Amino acid sequence: MDREQKNILAESALSVVDKITVEMMRRFNYAIEKNEIRSYALSGLAHAVENFDNSKKVPFSAFARPRIRGAIYDGLAENSILPRRILRKIEFYKKTEEQLTFYNQIDTPRDKTDSINRLADRLQELATSYVVMTSLNDDVVQNEEELNPEELLEQKHFSILIKSYVDKLPEPHREIIYRYYFKNQSLSDISEDLEHTPSWASRVIQVSLKKLKKIILEAEASPD
Repeated sequence: MDREQKNILAESALSVVDKITVEMMRRFNYAIEKNEIRSYALSGLAHAVENFDNSKKVPFSAFARPRIRGAIYDGLAENSILPRRILRKIEFYKKTEEQLTFYNQIDTPRDKTDSINRLADRLQELATSYVVMTSLNDDVVQNEEELNPEELLEQKHFSILIKSYVDKLPEPHREIIYRYYFKNQSLSDISEDLEHTPSWASRVIQVSLKKLKKIILEAEASPD
């Protein structure tokens, strides 16, 4: 595309930028300035315009949305001075967006029932994902000053407990969970190192979270 075509494409998605900006302000309880969020959104839009391939027959708005959200998450995480509780939410939403992007590339639901069942499974995976992320990544653990000694001890015990559950996963599930949540590596980087596709890495994480959920439930049900 020439520059004029790219400008037309960008202008066509400005309403998407505005909608996502408002969505993000609500998501973070208006703790972040609108202009800051919108500046990151525009950066994501520019990146989407430069990388859009019209021959793939994907609507530009659908192509741009995850890239706009991703740019907002990256910008906020790298450049904002925010409380850890908000940074924790940013990291969770960022990983959720990345997972959903590759999840949607795997295959399509057979029917409405299959779609509903997949959604239910996905929500359970995201809940497990949040527990793992907040336990394994020391950078997003709550500020110790926010907790009293009893709460701090309980949180550290919970973190150790979740790590022990993750250690029970077989390979490559354990390695990928640690790299994705603990070392904060992207699906693309992990899959490249392991000589697979990001979609493969996304599937492994989905299976890993299901295995981990089973391990946690079995441990909670154990009388010991």
